[in-house]
Amino acid sequence: MSLGPHTTPELEMLSAEIRELTRERMGLESDVAQKEAELRVREEEVRSLQGELDTLAATLKQLENQKGEAQKRLNDLKSQVSIFLFLKKMLSL
Repeated sequence: MSLGPHTTPELEMLSAEIRELTRERMGLESDVAQKEAELRVREEEVRSLQGELDTLAATLKQLENQKGEAQKRLNDLKSQVSIFLFLKKMLSL
């Protein structure tokens, strides 16, 4: 960058520093853009994992309910077997 015929060493130094700072700023802006893109990807991964977790939690709840119902049926069958065995014993006396 030429500052014309009246440049001084101080102006040249300032100009060089401005160019360096501009390069640094552009590099930092690029880094920020990259980090923002990475953050968006991670946020999408988190949303996806949260969806999977919600699905698994709902499935677990359904399975727990089914287990409870199966336990009730098992208890009913055990009661029926006990009654049957009692009646069988009483009839064989």
